[in-house]
Amino acid sequence: MRACAGGEISDTELAALLEGVILGGALRLLGNVCLHATVLTVHGRAVALMGQSGAGKSSFALALLRQGCRLLSDDFAALDISGDQVLARPGRTRLRLWPDVVNRLSTGEADVERLYPVVKGLRRFVVSAFGAVEREPTRLLAIYLLNRRVAGLNGPVIEETMPGERLAILAANLYGSIDPGTEARRKELAKLAKVAAAVRVCKLTLPDSLDALPSVAEHLRLRLFD
Repeated sequence: MRACAGGEISDTELAALLEGVILGGALRLLGNVCLHATVLTVHGRAVALMGQSGAGKSSFALALLRQGCRLLSDDFAALDISGDQVLARPGRTRLRLWPDVVNRLSTGEADVERLYPVVKGLRRFVVSAFGAVEREPTRLLAIYLLNRRVAGLNGPVIEETMPGERLAILAANLYGSIDPGTEARRKELAKLAKVAAAVRVCKLTLPDSLDALPSVAEHLRLRLFD
């Protein structure tokens, strides 16, 4: 099947829709666990940065890419359960960023394209991952829920979550608003419970400063993947 952009929507914007909302929704309807998260890898290990739009997943991911991480998927994480392991699948490998992030966090030789503003007056860019892309399913070690950034915070704060709240956190961050139906939803929650049991789920609070992200990423790069 071939899809073509038309009107004011560019091929880049169409690709962003197909690789994001449409693909993520389709995978979820097919029975896959899909979280609203950006997934990064280091040496065959993956972590997911989870959170709602505006939480800073992509900007922090960009800073981590600058520290040698690789991008497995931006915006949604499609997960498979294999025995006692959780595997994250490859997905969209270009980051969607706001202009201030692009301006503050130098993108170097990255391919930067402007996205059509779905909401009038808002501008976003799509940025390639500098070739630092992972294309194989990778074992997921941890999921980090990004809290609202805190002004004046001296450094990042990681909080472990209690076993009883992990499933609720994951369920609240499923990708998209698609209702898969009662029976499919029951199976989805059963799979989520297995993910919650097999993977660390933590809360991550970052300083409210884009300028601080590079040093935060350098500090956290290996710690996140322990």
